Amino acid sequence: PYSATVRGWRLAPGQGIAGTVARTGNSLIVSDVLGDERHFKGVDQETGQVLRSILCVAMKVKQHVIGVLQVLDTEPNRFDETDRVLQELLATTAAIAIQNAQLNERLQQHAKTRSLLIYEINHRVTNTLDTITDLFSFAQRHAKLKKYPVYLEMMMDLFHRVKILATSYSLLAEFEWNPLPLSELSSRVIHASLNILGTSKQITVEVHQSPIQIPPQQVNTLALILRELVANTVEHGLADRESGRITVHIARMGETVHLEFRDDGPGYSEDVLRFDQHNVGLYLIQKIVHRDLQGEIALPRDGGAVTVIRFKLADDSPAA
Repeated sequence: PYSATVRGWRLAPGQGIAGTVARTGNSLIVSDVLGDERHFKGVDQETGQVLRSILCVAMKVKQHVIGVLQVLDTEPNRFDETDRVLQELLATTAAIAIQNAQLNERLQQHAKTRSLLIYEINHRVTNTLDTITDLFSFAQRHAKLKKYPVYLEMMMDLFHRVKILATSYSLLAEFEWNPLPLSELSSRVIHASLNILGTSKQITVEVHQSPIQIPPQQVNTLALILRELVANTVEHGLADRESGRITVHIARMGETVHLEFRDDGPGYSEDVLRFDQHNVGLYLIQKIVHRDLQGEIALPRDGGAVTVIRFKLADDSPAA
């Protein structure tokens, strides 16, 4: 009945029995407070209760006192050593519960702050990419009016790459900028690339599921590589056909990730396989793989156009 009266009261370290226990960290049994000058009489005066016996123990977390647990009685000599042991066990449990509640509150606040930060970053990135896309669209229309075919083709390629970056940023936002499955990125980017290229050909896409996850800093690089491979398939692999197939296999051998992209077209020419013939898409892939992934590219002869990208995951990515 007196909880509303005493709730919120605070005693300074060293003030009263509770303050003494908070300062020293040692439990106290006071058989009769009338003979103990440390007793703080403010509670008695506010509640109208004349307290006689007090058992007070410290609540500790890693030897650090975070509060005290106090049991009171209006009769003297009510508490003994057995009560002290039980009260100390209860205080330990209460201290752990309080600490867990505080940690949970901080984690929730951290998660809320992180979510707001991620939302703001995604919002700014999306707006920036939208602005760039609008500028490219305007430049394309201008090139068409002026009949600059080379310039128009270049602008179209840049436009498509920016759109793919928007796709990868969208996926990063879904995963809150945490490591994400490479198979999911591959599937999203391949389908988005086919849609952006606007091909009327019937292309079946099969991406084999893989547990391998890639860190955020490698997502955009791999997205651009996949986009170039899709463009190469549409332009060369399916040049004389109305349907085709794209297959992606992902594996990990030791510390190296193997990303295999293949189509069922006629395959690369001998000159391309020897890297003698200049192919803008493959040249760009080579540069990106070597520079950004510190990896390597191979073009094995295995039916269709087969491209294998080998690279190591960045240090902060989880092991698969």
